[in-house]
Amino acid sequence: MNIYFLILIPISIFLIVEGSVYYRKKKKKKISPDAKIYIEEQIERIRSCSERDQILEFDKLLDFCLTEKGYDGNLGEKMKAYHLGFRDENAVWKAHRLRNQLAHEIDFLPRKESYVQATSAFLREIEAFVHE
Repeated sequence: MNIYFLILIPISIFLIVEGSVYYRKKKKKKISPDAKIYIEEQIERIRSCSERDQILEFDKLLDFCLTEKGYDGNLGEKMKAYHLGFRDENAVWKAHRLRNQLAHEIDFLPRKESYVQATSAFLREIEAFVHE
């Protein structure tokens, strides 16, 4: 009798975990056509901003995209929940950290290369939402 419990308990736990992962992935919604149009309009608007403002605005737009997908919490929490969906998770986290430095550190002046990398990372992820 004990051998059955030793086999059934891990199998049951595995099925419960896999079922919850499947349910969480299934319940996340797609971005509406209207929201996709809005996102594309915002991308064009943001491209005309200064480098610093582009980073701040693309970060907000990423937050909007994840909210539209059904994720809750602050942007960091949404990014953690969505992490498997990112094309380049490390790059988007690096871009988000740059945004935080720009927003919170007095006299922070990143190199031009940092702006380019962050902008590219944000655009790659945001455009993926529009084209899904």
